[in-house]
Amino acid sequence: MGLKPANLSSEEAPAPPISATTAMQGLRDKGRIQPGREVLIEGASGGVGTFAVQIAKALGAEVTAVCSTRNAVKPPPRLPSNLPRAVHLVHRLRLI
Repeated sequence: MGLKPANLSSEEAPAPPISATTAMQGLRDKGRIQPGREVLIEGASGGVGTFAVQIAKALGAEVTAVCSTRNAVKPPPRLPSNLPRAVHLVHRLRLI
């Protein structure tokens, strides 16, 4: 448990931890991702997807992230600017 950030509403505050937990469980616990594995993350600009990209990279995977063109134009609001940019399926981006 923790304090709600002042810049988030009571409705918005639970989303990041739930999204992060979902991504972690899917990649580490169910997917058993190991260093060097190739991972395709569809919906990389969504709540779970943004965390999935970061977690997969932290686990040493080679990540390909895809999302709709509309979401690839600019990072979603409230996310750090140093996150990898997700791209449309046609323009797959191999993250380094």
